[in-house]
Amino acid sequence: MMAPAMDELTRLAGAVKVGAPKIPYVSNVTGTWITAADLQDPGYWARHMARPVRFAEGLAELLREPDRVMAEVGPGGTLAA
Repeated sequence: MMAPAMDELTRLAGAVKVGAPKIPYVSNVTGTWITAADLQDPGYWARHMARPVRFAEGLAELLREPDRVMAEVGPGGTLAA
């Protein structure tokens, strides 16, 4: 349903200057660690809006490091439940 807005979001995102990430985090688009190239690509943000979240891949990436602590942030407790 979001596909029709992708071109416009890409255009708008292209006007925003974005630097390299200062805090590492896992991208919902790729399921792996965010890169400066992803952040600086205006099309990345359109893909983020329109494609399914790669939650399982992202969680697997986070769990590669033992003894990691995770917290659910957001409205409600859907994942924790």
